[in-house]
Amino acid sequence: MGGSKQIIISIKIIKAIAIAFLLLSISLLSAQSNNQIYLFNNNNLFIDLDNKGNISENEGKIGGQNGIEILFCSGFFLSGYDDENHDGRLTITELWANAMMLSSRIEDYKSGVYEKNNSKAEKFYKIREIEEPFSDSWIRWIDAVNFGAGFYDGNKDGIYNPVDLNSDNKWDYNEDRPDNFLGTQAWCVYHDGVNKDLRRFSVYPKGIEIRQTVFAKSFTNQLNNILFVRYALLNTGIAADTLHDLYFSVFSDPDIIDDNKNLIGCDTVYNLGYSYYPEGDTLPNEKYAAFGTVLLKGPTVKIPGVTYFDNNSDKIFDPDIDTPLDSAINYKGYLGIDTVAGAVNLEMTSFNHGPSTINPWHDPTIAEHRKWQYGETMHGPIHISTWEFGNGAELGEDTVGINTKFMYSGNPVTGKGWLNTEPIDQRFLQTTGTFNLVKDEPQEIFVAYIASADTSFDQTIIQLKQTAELAHKAYQRNFGIEPPPQSNISAPTVIKSYKLFQNYPNPFNPTTKIKFSIPGSEEMFGNTSQVKLKVYDILGNEITTLVNEKKAPGNYEVEFDPVGLASGVYIYRLVTPEFSRSMKMLLMK
Repeated sequence: MGGSKQIIISIKIIKAIAIAFLLLSISLLSAQSNNQIYLFNNNNLFIDLDNKGNISENEGKIGGQNGIEILFCSGFFLSGYDDENHDGRLTITELWANAMMLSSRIEDYKSGVYEKNNSKAEKFYKIREIEEPFSDSWIRWIDAVNFGAGFYDGNKDGIYNPVDLNSDNKWDYNEDRPDNFLGTQAWCVYHDGVNKDLRRFSVYPKGIEIRQTVFAKSFTNQLNNILFVRYALLNTGIAADTLHDLYFSVFSDPDIIDDNKNLIGCDTVYNLGYSYYPEGDTLPNEKYAAFGTVLLKGPTVKIPGVTYFDNNSDKIFDPDIDTPLDSAINYKGYLGIDTVAGAVNLEMTSFNHGPSTINPWHDPTIAEHRKWQYGETMHGPIHISTWEFGNGAELGEDTVGINTKFMYSGNPVTGKGWLNTEPIDQRFLQTTGTFNLVKDEPQEIFVAYIASADTSFDQTIIQLKQTAELAHKAYQRNFGIEPPPQSNISAPTVIKSYKLFQNYPNPFNPTTKIKFSIPGSEEMFGNTSQVKLKVYDILGNEITTLVNEKKAPGNYEVEFDPVGLASGVYIYRLVTPEFSRSMKMLLMK
């Protein structure tokens, strides 16, 4: 592997040059925008971020300020098409890309919003868990709302006004509050307004704003090693009403213990991409360490024939005409839980080396970057058996059936499957897509930054994956926040069709809830339907009956308690004389 050793030396030289370049770049860019840094150190992670999309500018660590280094920098890479000719054909000349990839010297975003030269738009808006309701941070959130931040509208007047209406020094559901989650939170907004001549790819800005929410819970046993990040991507329409076929990649440049001795891998069960220090190497801190990013929620998409039956063949989901086959569930903390019929949230669609990892002297073109996002190299699909950075040559026929879009999906604890075997200075891309970004219709992407450390190599990897599972559970349980109740005063609801929703939470343990709807007006008490809701195992054997009775029009929710059942996939099915539908749920014990 002589070529690999040369690459290690080359990357080390490049990183030294990059650091010097970045110090100069940061000083130059500071003159153009109000750059701010916010440090998260309220749990076991020590990670800072700026107000234009960079995460970890000063060596992210696990174990506090004097802990083990895990992350040099992180950000994102975004690509898509314009359809500038409006002919419905997406060509290579219409392909664009922008990114925040500090160690690759790509910074295409700057703080603030489009068309508002206001220093208040370039600030962090922070809410700390120790603060009382209606404190100064809640008042300052008024400015954040003006620049695109969300809020819970308790009095339903459409205006954010954080007032303690009954003067009881507590927040009540009929009172406004910020769109915050758990722990300490920092919100900012940035946009791709960097001038074309200052960009790596020399493309014009696409009118994209990103409202970023980052939060972490103070020391707890479960969420101690997690930093949550929500990206809300907005197309302002400056360049096009629709930006087509976007890929969004979380970019990470991990530096774990020794930046030239890192390996990477992924776990498709948890939508996890990660890097780790190799087993058997000298441990300066007497501990192994690992770092990863978990895709908790990808973009929400509606796909004809997959998420809904397109009954009128117009390729647009119409709830009054088309038949939903699935539903996307989006957890929004105090803003509630949104269910989007006829849609799904995309998962991780590829994982691989960052382009500069294995060819440090070549700056990839937009098209080459796009191939990496798709799950290939710049030269085409990966051939596992000849890929020199992994163990493919040893796997033989075992490479058959391995999805090459998910690089190194094997298990480093057991040593089975496709593994990265050449420790180098790593970068990786964790990608989801494709999706469209329509003007004034934000797409939310939720990511968790996680880490682990232990004196045992096996336990370091095991704990990292356990933390990934905990991050999913936190999201799927709405971060422990009870959704706001429905108003007691409302007009009668007319439900237009039968619906069966995805269970919540999913995966689940110990119990889960299943919602369904019976059509008609909720005031038509005499109009009933015979309803059966049953649960089956994956082989079709009936497990239990949850509902078997007549139901009036309305929305219903039942709880399923899988006492005595093993972990696995189960099917629940709603049947009426006019309707039937089945959905899957996953029990994880």
